[in-house]
Amino acid sequence: MKEENRNILTFSFFKTWPERFILIKGVLYLTLLVQILLSYSLWKSQREFFKIPLLPFSFFPASWEMDEILIWATMLTLPFTLFITSLRRFLPITLIPALILGLEDQNRWQPWFFQYLVMWPLFLTDEKVNKESILWSLRLLLIGIYFWSGLHKVNLSYWNEVGPWLFSPLEKWFGGSLSFMTRPLIYFSPFFEILLAIFLFPIRTRKYAIIGVLIIHISILSLISPWGHNWNKVVWPWNLLMMLLVLIVFLPVTNSSKELTTKRDWHEIFKTPSIRWIALWFWLLPPLAFFNLFDSYPSFALYSGTRTKAHFFLTYELQSQLPGQALVHVKHSIESEYGDLDIFAWSLHDLNVPIYPESRIYLSIFKQICKNANFPNEGILIIKNRPRPWTQERRSKKFYCETF
Repeated sequence: MKEENRNILTFSFFKTWPERFILIKGVLYLTLLVQILLSYSLWKSQREFFKIPLLPFSFFPASWEMDEILIWATMLTLPFTLFITSLRRFLPITLIPALILGLEDQNRWQPWFFQYLVMWPLFLTDEKVNKESILWSLRLLLIGIYFWSGLHKVNLSYWNEVGPWLFSPLEKWFGGSLSFMTRPLIYFSPFFEILLAIFLFPIRTRKYAIIGVLIIHISILSLISPWGHNWNKVVWPWNLLMMLLVLIVFLPVTNSSKELTTKRDWHEIFKTPSIRWIALWFWLLPPLAFFNLFDSYPSFALYSGTRTKAHFFLTYELQSQLPGQALVHVKHSIESEYGDLDIFAWSLHDLNVPIYPESRIYLSIFKQICKNANFPNEGILIIKNRPRPWTQERRSKKFYCETF
């Protein structure tokens, strides 16, 4: 194995990996806390937006209103099991309430929540003894996020729809002076993200990749900030966290770790449970999303234009049965007796997170809406599946209330 090159940027504090791991746990916890507070309606028992349980039963009666108790049970006990060595073995128990919350409502499986829950088990072992496996687990996790995030954007829907929308604040900021650069930025950005993921592996290119990652996150934050789209506030802290994680995990320290330079090195490191855990969730499962065999959010197909879409067409009678805030997000047409409920906008408004974009989620919501229907055609749901990369064609399915 080869020692890391120390001629690139390094922290002047947290000079050992065990100290860095403490810092990682600290920023992970604080970021999760901030994001939960920003999306607090998502974690409440009583709210307007529908809950979509993963299982056909609930762990608690609805009248108990246990959701807030569960999330604070995790958040108040997590610091003890993370930072007190003698309590580390109780970390899985600490995470059980958070897992129950995810089972009670699939909308809670936002990509950042999924990422944190997968990361916590890495710190079950002794950081001093298992330094290499924890470090490379974190590195493979981050590289996987950037690699799949970039690869999912290589499609016409991103280049023709999401990309132009995402980069549109540039014209507002700079007028037409940079308009000639917008289209190349949109086309190149997926490959830039993939390239950065690859460049994070070798030491020789790592410092350039770190700079590139910082540029990506600063750009995203600027584009979705109050000066841009002012959109999806809950991911603002997540972008800051990702920048910190890349700096903490990839910059060298005084007791520098070993680089994996031979097949034997990789074979040895892949024997560890933590590496296999990360390889499963961040490398083996995400490519299945291309074949609709794994969900898009845990595959980090964000801002990619590939999420499954849905249109909820409801008559005025059925609209009157919706919660009050939902009516704000119904688009009406003079030519039709149906209104189109924008479920994505309603989720953002009520929960401060986007809806979990899978067909089963839309069907579950439609089923709950149709409970108030008096006639079979009062509600129509059209689900448009993941588009084909090179044609933007989406296969659609239509459902009526009579289906349920």
